[in-house]
Amino acid sequence: MSKIPTREVQVFVAGAFALWGFRALIWLPSDFLAPIQNFVWFTRIGILAGAVMSSLALPLGVAILVGSKRAILLTKIYLWVFFVLGVADIVGMFIMWSLLGSKALTYIGSVAPDMLVCIVLLWFLCSRRFRQTPNNSLQATAAGHASCD
Repeated sequence: MSKIPTREVQVFVAGAFALWGFRALIWLPSDFLAPIQNFVWFTRIGILAGAVMSSLALPLGVAILVGSKRAILLTKIYLWVFFVLGVADIVGMFIMWSLLGSKALTYIGSVAPDMLVCIVLLWFLCSRRFRQTPNNSLQATAAGHASCD
């Protein structure tokens, strides 16, 4: 089984990350304008903060696509923070299950897909299963000049 080059994995992660950020950015105005219907106000602030945080994925995804090494490091940090906060949200909703009832389940259902995406992207970025591609252009150039002599 051949290994996938690291750059191809980074391009995939960049596309998924940019799509994730774009989706959050598109939905951000509706999060501000949606009426609060029997929902606790601090949960609304948490949803808005999560949407703003998720929309930051768009510029990070574009930076990864361009090839920025710093963007890859920031993306790993971003995904770990998102993962820890998401786990805390899910645990908090299970604890508040008796207070919120079915709304807790609805919130968990809205957070769980993003958590799955976060886990997959973290696995792609942190896995050692992908190979580094050697810089063949320098080797080919050196070999080409040697054969011309």
